[in-house]
Amino acid sequence: MLVATLGENPLLPEALRQAQEQAAALPAEVLLVVNAPEAAFPAAYRDAWRALAHRVLFEERSGKSHALNRGVAEARGAIVAFLDDDATPAPRWLESITAPLRAGASGVAGCGGRVLPVYPAGGPPEWYRRIVARGPSTFLGPYHDLGPLPQEYRRGIFLAPFGANCAYRRELLLQYPYRAELGPSRATGLRGGEDTEVACRLRAHGWRLLYCPDAVVYHPVEPARMTRDYVARGYYIQGVENVRMRRILGEVTIAAGYARVRLARSWARWALASLLRRRSRHRLAFRVQFHRGQIQEILRPGARP
Repeated sequence: MLVATLGENPLLPEALRQAQEQAAALPAEVLLVVNAPEAAFPAAYRDAWRALAHRVLFEERSGKSHALNRGVAEARGAIVAFLDDDATPAPRWLESITAPLRAGASGVAGCGGRVLPVYPAGGPPEWYRRIVARGPSTFLGPYHDLGPLPQEYRRGIFLAPFGANCAYRRELLLQYPYRAELGPSRATGLRGGEDTEVACRLRAHGWRLLYCPDAVVYHPVEPARMTRDYVARGYYIQGVENVRMRRILGEVTIAAGYARVRLARSWARWALASLLRRRSRHRLAFRVQFHRGQIQEILRPGARP
């Protein structure tokens, strides 16, 4: 089991304790990869982590993708399961997320499970709740729930296992590593995308990905993540990631002119909804930010056409 962290999350010790309990039942190894220099942390922190994980590695290159690739390279098992540093796995999570892979299911490269948000008392604002409820998967929360039945992730769409709750065959992740151009990073300002891109690349090469509904993790949502500024920035970054991901996958990206047309249409719809005080105005405002992010990435100097 691999947990990547910046080493700053106060929930990390509890996540590691939960990971240890489930790893002991299989058995499995808990590998912690800290995305920072070892010298950046007091000895007490390092000692505490080593008491809660079987091994602790320090990856100095900035970006979660670097940390994930380092962990995959140094993992000892044939299967690597991933858990966020602030997530709480439900009972038997590790067993459930790895079951098809341990059984040798034909053509299966990896599995994904449910990621359920845990909100503070009072829950999220109503506008936030409506946006989360619009689909089975969103970075808000984050939230990923395709329902109670096992199924295969379909090819050709960006719906894929979340990095907070997934497992893959290690040999394949060595062949298809996480891209440093994507993923949470202080250097790039991005928040994700590395997990979706790997899944899309594996499916494009004929591998199957399975959804395991019994594999559940709970992800806390801080109040700061439920503000309009945070969500608007998230949609903007998603626009950037969308274009960047398509380029990496070799897919056709939209032209800047067409992206501007879509931006203008979304802006007009937002203006009308705002004038009429419609509930959809919040969602449309975020859609505007998504298109702005797309345009920013399309026009980024040095980006591949």
